[in-house]
Amino acid sequence: MKEFSICIFDNKKTFDLKNLPKSCEVIYSNRSDNKDFISLDKEYIDETDFRNECLKRASGDYILWLNEETKFEEDLLEEYKEIIKELDVDIVYPNEILIENKNEKIKKHRDWFEIEKEMLSSLNFENDLPKWGVLTKKESFKEFEKKYKDDSFYGYIYKNLENLSLKLSSESYIERKVEDKEKD
Repeated sequence: MKEFSICIFDNKKTFDLKNLPKSCEVIYSNRSDNKDFISLDKEYIDETDFRNECLKRASGDYILWLNEETKFEEDLLEEYKEIIKELDVDIVYPNEILIENKNEKIKKHRDWFEIEKEMLSSLNFENDLPKWGVLTKKESFKEFEKKYKDDSFYGYIYKNLENLSLKLSSESYIERKVEDKEKD
């Protein structure tokens, strides 16, 4: 069994699959010729079904969630590893570099470690926590609900925040393309 499973949600078929760490199991939403990947072989799968399928198939203790708009630094997993060795947390998340029309904006997230319940008062999890580039402890997640559609990740956290611990990896960044409708 591998320590990390990388789950890649890629309905657009644009994710660069070449430089993924060999030490990780890879679950890919689309069709892939790479025999080392678990290919869900779906032309289209919604985000909730994808997340639930990954929870069923992933053998790693931790799942790194990525989509086609997300790129991560080489040392991201090493930084995440350091955190989970030091702290028993359910979610490790990075800061973001948002890219829109070739312009970059750095988005530094707040560290919610040991003050997770305060996050409920914000009621705007999308601004407080990225949903891609996030590492989750597999055993802490049971099933994502369909009623939340593409926000099933945030819905799960909202309903289960009392039982989850979150930690910012302050040195880690992911790059994420931003569409006009999702400007921060």
